[in-house]
Amino acid sequence: MARYVRHAEGRAYRPFPVETRHFYSERSMRGRAVPYWAERGGFVAPDPGRYAVDERRFRFFKQIS
Repeated sequence: MARYVRHAEGRAYRPFPVETRHFYSERSMRGRAVPYWAERGGFVAPDPGRYAVDERRFRFFKQIS
């Protein structure tokens, strides 16, 4: 799925801006609230009119280096 989204052409097939390349799941975090790289910001919220994403399950970020 990640490969499909990464190589999708056009906004209709891409749920996030092309710069969105990182995500994490709160469920998978052990010993920390968030990954160290997520503390710097760059949060990307999905368009609620197009996608419903549980933020406790997945949080997406852009401009992480």
